[in-house]
Amino acid sequence: MRIIGTNFMGHDSALFYIDTESKDIFAMSTERVTRIKHDSKDVSAILEAYPFETIDYVCQGYGNFDAEVRSDLGPERVIGTIQKKAFCDLIKPTYIKDLFPTTKEKYEAYFKSYAKDPEKALADLDKLEPDFKERFLKEHEGESDQEILEGYMRQVFAQNGIKPKAIEFYDHHLSHAAGAYYFSPYAHQKRCLSLTLDGWGDGFFGKAYLFENDTYELVGHSPIRQVSHDGIDIDKSHDLTSIGILYGNFT
Repeated sequence: MRIIGTNFMGHDSALFYIDTESKDIFAMSTERVTRIKHDSKDVSAILEAYPFETIDYVCQGYGNFDAEVRSDLGPERVIGTIQKKAFCDLIKPTYIKDLFPTTKEKYEAYFKSYAKDPEKALADLDKLEPDFKERFLKEHEGESDQEILEGYMRQVFAQNGIKPKAIEFYDHHLSHAAGAYYFSPYAHQKRCLSLTLDGWGDGFFGKAYLFENDTYELVGHSPIRQVSHDGIDIDKSHDLTSIGILYGNFT
């Protein structure tokens, strides 16, 4: 069985591959291919650089689509990823500073892309139009957040010759906790507590799981809540109760 696990898009998007029969494993983050630190685009660059054969299943660490604090991570996340990919296709960044071109540099890059492939350049420019979000939402009207994300994932995989039998979604923190346990010296040896502390994931910044062999039990969790800041202008992603976000603010 060939399985791909992904942090499909967003901060430090990455991919992990395992063949359960041959025991082959492979792991790669998008930034290692694009050279853009903390690249948040989807894993297309990895799939293009490292072609995969038949993939049976894709696992994505994104479990609770209904969490209140994740309301901005539904269609908007997909739309943002599509637009960022289009922008990067046009300006061809080779380093993080290239993501912030001057107006002159930006339009020079646009013209170069158009001269090389007019059809592709026009398609990318269309995705940067102000009404793209409205058109995208209208096209996917009636679909759930999960259906929109899964559809986009299947589209990206199909563009790279991959048609998995199924795409399955798993709790964000369970993915962290299981990875910590099953790749530790204690796996299948001892009863073990696995604690996660993160920025945010599925509406929580931390969870605790008790693992024993192939079983696990959620024994505690710390939900994220909005912080009242009395009118002070704070970036939305930092306006949450989270040890991970607090750490990020200071570092």
